[in-house]
Amino acid sequence: YEFWSRKGTRLFDGFAGIIGFITVLAGGTAIVVTQLMSVTSRIKEFAILKSTGWKNRHIFTNVIYESLTLGILGAIIGLGLGSILVFFLSTGNSPFGTASAIITLEGVLEVVAYALGLGILGGLYPGIKASRVRPVVVLKGE
Repeated sequence: YEFWSRKGTRLFDGFAGIIGFITVLAGGTAIVVTQLMSVTSRIKEFAILKSTGWKNRHIFTNVIYESLTLGILGAIIGLGLGSILVFFLSTGNSPFGTASAIITLEGVLEVVAYALGLGILGGLYPGIKASRVRPVVVLKGE
C-alpha cells in the first residue's frame, strides 16, 4: 500500500508541476501580448517623449514598471481567488467534498517571485521595441 501511495503522490506532483508550468507560460504570454499591444498603440506617445528629451532607458524602464504592475496585480488576484478556493475546500462547503490544503508564507513568496519574474521577462521585448522608436519616422507617418 505504501508503494502505491508514494507513486500516486509522485504522479500528482508531476501533474501539478506540468499545470504550474503551463500557467506560468500562459501568464508570461499574456503579459507580453498586453504590453506589445500597449506599446503599439502608444508608439506616437513614445516618439514625442523621445523628441522632447526622454532617453531610451527612461522609456524602457516605464514599460518594465507597467509589466511589473500587471504581474503583481495578477499575483494578488490569483492569491485572493486561491485563498477563497482553499477556504471553501477546507471547510466542507464545497460540492467537491473536503480537501486539506494550507497557504504558507513560502507559497505566497513563490507566487510573488514568479509574478515579479514574469513581469520583468514579459516587459523586456515590448520595452526594447518602445525604446528603439525613431521619432522622425513615427511622427512623419512612415
